[in-house]
Amino acid sequence: MTINLAFSEVVQIWKWNSFANAVYISDGIFITNKHCDTLFDDFQVIIKFNDKQKLINIKEVYYFNDRDIVIFVIDKNEIKEFKLKEEKYLGIAEKFKKVMIDSWWITRIKTLITSQIEIKDPNTIYMNGAVYQGMSGSAVYFDKHLAGIVSKGNAYGDIYCEIINEQIINIIKQIQNEKDKN
Repeated sequence: MTINLAFSEVVQIWKWNSFANAVYISDGIFITNKHCDTLFDDFQVIIKFNDKQKLINIKEVYYFNDRDIVIFVIDKNEIKEFKLKEEKYLGIAEKFKKVMIDSWWITRIKTLITSQIEIKDPNTIYMNGAVYQGMSGSAVYFDKHLAGIVSKGNAYGDIYCEIINEQIINIIKQIQNEKDKN
């Protein structure tokens, strides 16, 4: 399933000595990991993109039970000067040839994963590859589709990613519809 909103922008979110990634969808909607929510526990986050950074107030946060994925919403006027690209293809492609991780980690890292890729369950993608501290929330693309976000990894090269499923897509559509009404 896809929604019509190529690649979105990955920004760094940080607070003091912690940082992670967030993927910009559209209309002030971002996706990141739930384990990163301490970065915005006071409903503020610093967003960094290219050479710009700004302290942003968060309006809403959507959690998904025991999943390590969250959506947070900000006023899109707050990030106009960043000129972030909107996501056009959201969801898992039925067939895929390439998987790429897009991360903001010291410098932008784009990693093409060609090793084992496995859908563990309806919520988890497993793959082998390099993952570093601070890569949480990085975008995982299957061909042109934003399919998930990096959740955790280990020194053995195991990467676990949260899948962006129909429930998450429906919440994003709902948020966008509410914004269109206002």
